[in-house]
Amino acid sequence: MDIDKKILIWDLPVRFFHWLLVLGFFSAAIIALGFGDDNQNFAFHAIIGLILFFMVILRIFYGFFGTNYARFKSFLFHPKEFLIYFKSALLLNDKSYLGHNPGSAYAILFMLALIIGISITGIQLGLGNENLKDLHEIFVYLMLATVSLHIIGVIFHIFRHRDNIIASMIHGKKRSNSEVGITSSRVVVLIIFLSLLSLFTFDLISSHQKNKKTINIPVIGVQLQIGEFEIEQGKFYKNNNEHEKDDD
Repeated sequence: MDIDKKILIWDLPVRFFHWLLVLGFFSAAIIALGFGDDNQNFAFHAIIGLILFFMVILRIFYGFFGTNYARFKSFLFHPKEFLIYFKSALLLNDKSYLGHNPGSAYAILFMLALIIGISITGIQLGLGNENLKDLHEIFVYLMLATVSLHIIGVIFHIFRHRDNIIASMIHGKKRSNSEVGITSSRVVVLIIFLSLLSLFTFDLISSHQKNKKTINIPVIGVQLQIGEFEIEQGKFYKNNNEHEKDDD
């Protein structure tokens, strides 16, 4: 078998999700850390964050129904196997994996969980629950740390195994002496994914009211306050709601 043969591993939905996640997370982080929540551009941080949350929800569904290497079962390694892989990597005798290795698999699961945590706490902040602000920031810094470690791991893998996995996540192929790969790029699934994402994004952006600094979460219609939620402002909305009830 020709070891230089390239076989298809990553389908289009996985590849698009990966790069949109990279672009979205760093954009949201730059806006939050660079501008602050009292800046008018902070609205984009909240919008991007909700888009990423929606993407992760779709990715979780696809983790059960996607192609072989997109499914969670393909990178659910036992903790013992992760420790063995980490030890062998330090000793430079780790083996190469066709799909995710234990290190990248654990990193991906942790990042998905962190994005969910960041999103839920962010939504709660938009509802006025300032008690979760510190937890929200902890999740963000944990995400930055995990992403940094993941990047270091990718660079290590490229030089260690002479395997450009960054390019693999662009064209979807990897070199292997095995014939085990996927047979379809799932173009139809990609179209559905991008269509749902576009509709969600359009609805989200359309709901943005700059003067009130609010956005509505599509489908469920929950209104969020963007930026610093001031106590007096919260009282103002509460009093307004009480007056409206009295009028009724």
